[in-house]
Amino acid sequence: MVCFLAFYLEMALRQMLSSVAPEADYTRVITDLNRVKAVKLSMNGKEFVVRTELRGDAYLAFKAVGARPPQRVLQL
Repeated sequence: MVCFLAFYLEMALRQMLSSVAPEADYTRVITDLNRVKAVKLSMNGKEFVVRTELRGDAYLAFKAVGARPPQRVLQL
């Protein structure tokens, strides 16, 4: 069941990508998306999650599904 769901989601993302950016390469988008990291920080008694910059074609994954990328800094 999990393999079918993963396959379905991959095909759906490929289709959405082709509609917003026909020249986009799915493998490159996923590779760039995998490079995005998040780090939990504590400062002055407050906790934050900070993500790295979206590089390359990572933003296309968010654009394809109609979602905004998460903010760079989120206070918990």
